[in-house]
Amino acid sequence: MSLSWPGTTCIFNRCNSIGKKDYFDLHGLWPDGSNGRKNLDWTEKDLSPQNQKEVPIYWNWLYSNEMKFINHELGKHGKYWNPNEADLSKAPKEIADVISNADFSTLHNKLNAYLQVAISWSKANDLYSVLKSKGIQPGDQRVPTLGLVSAFEEHFGVKNCFFPVCKPRKHRKHYISEVRFCLDVNYQMTACDPRNVKNHIRSCTRNVIYPVFPNIGIDTMDQKYWTQDY
Repeated sequence: MSLSWPGTTCIFNRCNSIGKKDYFDLHGLWPDGSNGRKNLDWTEKDLSPQNQKEVPIYWNWLYSNEMKFINHELGKHGKYWNPNEADLSKAPKEIADVISNADFSTLHNKLNAYLQVAISWSKANDLYSVLKSKGIQPGDQRVPTLGLVSAFEEHFGVKNCFFPVCKPRKHRKHYISEVRFCLDVNYQMTACDPRNVKNHIRSCTRNVIYPVFPNIGIDTMDQKYWTQDY
């Protein structure tokens, strides 16, 4: 499960929309082995009524056409998602409810359920609030990378469940770009490969910037937002 911090997204990419200030955008739910190459051609009308309301809020890809990105995620990952792999008695209730109530008679319905599973996970795991509860909030000051790691490990109670993805910029500053979590087939937090965790922590350097959002005027490339393909 990968989520992006919009404050960093809009520093490195010229955004065309400004969302909530206090949440991490969904990047994607990526089942093992999923790596399709053909994008779909959905429009907003193909989204279920619930997804029409929630995709722009929780899966709002800030610097590209929304549906173009959703089609990319559905084609690359959603088509290969297998809802039958999970033991719903062991899955989080919000996700078990989505899967058990979904109609999988068509690919269209399956893909809408896939989107809703990721959104349900995001809503149930408010990452911004997790960090805030540990005294970590967006700002100009650098945050210890290991502090981010510890905050999530303590909250979820799983060692090596998370690794950061950072982007370097001028003056050797590194910005927290994404947070990625490892889930088992029941959508429960599990340990990632420790070597992968260690390598990502090392690439982020000792301290990172966790910038405020919206971040107009705060070390941005421009004070305007406009569309750019991802």
